[in-house]
Amino acid sequence: MSLDQPSDLPSAPDPVPSPAPQPASAPVPMAPADPDGSVTPVASGRVPVALLTWGALLVGGLVLGSLGALVQANRRQIGSGPDSHTLWWGLVLVVVVLGVCVRAASYLVGSRRGGALVAVGWLVPTLVLAGQGPGGDVILPSTDRSTWYLGAAAVVALVALLWPLPKGTRELAAAHRGELRARRAEERHEPEPIGDDAA
Repeated sequence: MSLDQPSDLPSAPDPVPSPAPQPASAPVPMAPADPDGSVTPVASGRVPVALLTWGALLVGGLVLGSLGALVQANRRQIGSGPDSHTLWWGLVLVVVVLGVCVRAASYLVGSRRGGALVAVGWLVPTLVLAGQGPGGDVILPSTDRSTWYLGAAAVVALVALLWPLPKGTRELAAAHRGELRARRAEERHEPEPIGDDAA
């Protein structure tokens, strides 16, 4: 067969142009797979802190304020006679513990709001105990010691609250909460161990 003669073979179809490449979309974060194998997408954004955590921080501040008003009066007499000195170790202890708790709550939540809840929780019983009770008793009387306690504790709590958190604290706290949730989910789906008598 010569090249000039027409061929009965079908000609190859024209090539179809390929579609233009689409820009890659951002990956959707996925939740851990359920026991049946299905995976559900998780809404992107900041993970909200559980209300239980907020409540625990507030209650912790209330307890700290109530106990602190009682512990701050503890003291120790050093020496005797005119050269004796009074060491207010209870006052120092409560002020230091308050500062540590306010700072730790900020790290735990990844925001200063956690520390603010502890500070507010401490402030409420402190102001209540500074007033006169129904029987006329005052746990925080108007003395120099009480003034030092209120002033020092307020300054330390304010400094611990307003001191900037290191960069990445919010993300670290969110990742820690995510790990705890995943661990709890795994514990809920673990099969119960079978005893020797049931085997």
